[in-house]
This record gives sequence, structure tokens and C-alpha cells, in this order.
Amino acid sequence: MHPGRRDLLAASLILGTPAASRAQAPDWPRARSIRLIVPFPAGGPTDAIARLLAAPMGQTVGQTIVVENRAGAGGNVGAEAAARAEPDGYTIVVTSIATHGIGPALYPRLPFDPVRDFASIGMLHVSPLVVAVRPDFAARSLAELVRMAQARPGEIGYATSGNGTSPHAAGEMFAGRAGIRWQHVPYRGSAPAITDVLAGNVPVLIDNLISTVEHIRAGRLRALAVTTAERSPLLPDVPTVAEQGFAGYAAASWMALAAPARTPPAVIAALNAALNAALAQAEVRRGLLALGAVPVGGSPAELDAFVQAELAKWAAVVRQSGMRLD
Repeated sequence: MHPGRRDLLAASLILGTPAASRAQAPDWPRARSIRLIVPFPAGGPTDAIARLLAAPMGQTVGQTIVVENRAGAGGNVGAEAAARAEPDGYTIVVTSIATHGIGPALYPRLPFDPVRDFASIGMLHVSPLVVAVRPDFAARSLAELVRMAQARPGEIGYATSGNGTSPHAAGEMFAGRAGIRWQHVPYRGSAPAITDVLAGNVPVLIDNLISTVEHIRAGRLRALAVTTAERSPLLPDVPTVAEQGFAGYAAASWMALAAPARTPPAVIAALNAALNAALAQAEVRRGLLALGAVPVGGSPAELDAFVQAELAKWAAVVRQSGMRLD
């Protein structure tokens, strides 16, 4: 959705929907504070984004929104806690590509259904991944990297923050599109992956923009591409994968908000309006963009469609690539 249209939508929601929704659900949210489950550790980018949005959303709905970190199992612990919570409007959760995109294809027996057990509220943001190399690496473009990988099948490694992560899935999707075989080298987080690439132990890095942007700006890494459909405002001179001969390729880290299934529609409408209002605030937008996150917003129906598309896309990538968690 075009940013101008998003702002107009948010403004209309601020003016109309919240009051009407509260009139339809008069007991909400006066009883107590609203719990926002973040299924990742405190201090990370997901936590930072959730806290950035909690205060302005709370002001709109007229109740404090308290962040609760429930990390574990790639986000599944927190997602399960939200799925099992009472659908009374006092529990919401940050969903992501981990819990509602890649994870359902990787975990054979999830304790929740990513569609049936949740009521969509709205998108928070999309964030590009970056394909980067050391400055002295021979390939100066994706095309050159592909030629190298074709000449040395299975020899060129790409480092990521771990098995089953969005960088891992993006790398496997690219390999399928480019017709190459390369070696996935997983680490326990972005920091050790970046360290080994900087040291020359692994030639290629695929990682979140926020973890790599300062290294790129300082010249310690050279970005070959961003993975989103559009260029990132933080790295406007870096072309997308799609621009470099891989039309239609798009992979992004993303976050959204959801509630337990069967949460009253009036409550969902009020929370959606509060989310869009927060994303329309200049200070919030600046904060998100500083973290490499592009604000999105929109309706619950749009998020429903997006999640369905993500589940189908990543299920195909996992199936075709043979991705595994171990």
C-alpha cells in the first residue's frame, strides 16, 4: 500500500473506528492492562519494535499495553501462549515470518495452527535481508556470484544467523531460482555469523539489514543486494535481487499483530485502528526506519491474505530445498 494511502487510512481510523468499536464492546479495555506477547528475547529488534508501538497504541485504545517476552523454539513458545489465551482482548501477540511463515513448514507438530488459532490485527513492518561479502571478495554482483557458484557447486558457503531463519530460507530460495548449489553455514545469531564473514572464514553473508547496515556503511562489508521487492531507504544505492535478473524474487523479515482466535471483532477493529494510528506517527515511523523496518499497517483481511501467501511460499521453498532445523 502506498505510504500516502496508509496515512489516509490511519487518519480515517483514528477519527472513526476506535470510538465506534469501544461502543460495541463497552467493557473493553477498562478492566485491566493489555498483554502484548513478544515471542523473542528482551533487547532484540522484535522487542524494540514492539515497545515502540505499545505506548501509542495504548493511548489510542485508552489502556496500558504491557510487553511480555516469552522466548523459545524460534518464537513458537510465545505464539502458543497467545493461541491458548482467553480471546477477551487482553492478550495480543507479535507474529512473524518465523511463526507464521517458515516455521509451520519446518516444525512437523506445532502446538498451534498459524491460521485457525489466531485473529489477524494488522501488519507492523517488512525488513529486507542483505546479501553481503567482504570488500575483497571477487564477485561484484549477484550475477558474478552465481557464475562462481555454478563453477564450484556446493563449495561456496553463505553464513546466516541459524537454521530455519529467514536468511536461511531466503538463501535456499535464491539457490533454487539461480540454479546453484551452495553451502549453508548456520550460526547462533547474527553477531558470530558476521564475525566469521569479516574474518574471511565464510565468503557470503545473508542477514537482517539492521545487523549489517553499519558494517556496510563503514566499508567492512559490501552489499550485493537487498531481498525485498523494493530498495531499502537505508541503502538506496544497493539493488534488489529482482533487479539483477531474478524477477519476482522477494524475501523479507516481517512482523504483525494478532490476537487469539474468537477475539470479538469490535476489539480487533479497535486494535487495528490503534496500530494504524501509531504507524502514522512521524516519531514511530522514524524509529522503525532507523531499525531497518518499513512500516506497513493495513487491515486484518490484508494480513490474512499475506499470511496465507507466506505459508504457501515458504512451504514450497522448504519442500524443494530440503531445509531442516538440524
